[in-house]
Amino acid sequence: MVDDLQLSPAIIGLVTSSLLIGSAFGSLFAGRLADIFGRKITLMGNTLLFMIGTLCYSLSPNAECLIGFRIMLGLTIGGFSSVVSVLLAEFSTPECRARMVTRSFLLIMVGEFGAFIANAVLGILWNEESSIWRWMCILSILPAIVELALIFWLMPESPRWLVSVGKNSEAKIILHKIRFKPEEADAELAEIEKIKKLEEGKAEGGFSVFIEMLGLSWFRRSLLIGIGIGLSLAAEGGGIIMYYATLMLRDNNGGDTDAALLGNTINGVINY
Repeated sequence: MVDDLQLSPAIIGLVTSSLLIGSAFGSLFAGRLADIFGRKITLMGNTLLFMIGTLCYSLSPNAECLIGFRIMLGLTIGGFSSVVSVLLAEFSTPECRARMVTRSFLLIMVGEFGAFIANAVLGILWNEESSIWRWMCILSILPAIVELALIFWLMPESPRWLVSVGKNSEAKIILHKIRFKPEEADAELAEIEKIKKLEEGKAEGGFSVFIEMLGLSWFRRSLLIGIGIGLSLAAEGGGIIMYYATLMLRDNNGGDTDAALLGNTINGVINY
């Protein structure tokens, strides 16, 4: 990409950071969209937007288009992070919730490692092609197609969302499919319906509930710990290595791009 479009270091930084800008806004608004349209529809729309954004990004003729479509892709990444986290919490029982989160992060690392391997193979086989990065981007559309098909055919809607829009009978059917025992499904449905009634009793809306919960010491502690962990993970610099590892390895190895691509796969192994 750098050689193909003749990008300066400053533009490289803008292109890289634009993804994070989009991700921040995607995380902010995706939850609201999921509440309006449902988790399943939101994820499908997000996946379609990712596929369109990736295709447009791979065809970008200049830095301005790169930045614009990176922001678009960032919106989808932030949306996935927000909605998938909600789905994991809503589908899993309290006993297995921690395992579900761990498996989710593990699969993310597997995907990143696979991307590093695919990029290394393409980069080494066609190392004379300055536009090979475009094919690397297009390749990422393939797993998105598989994901879209799996969401459409296999993933049920969230029972909690169905109850929130008055589709209790559909929620009951889904709960009986994803819980081992019928009594567990019925008990969870009763709990969800109870929570819905409590929320309906607070006419001021969700923001006032959040303000009210800030008055609880355990909630404030949990919130501050979560924010602190998120800030520390962002500030420790791991993201910089992920984004710039290939460039750093190439510049410190006499411009050997093949060695840099292979070396970057080690980054994926360590993350894994």
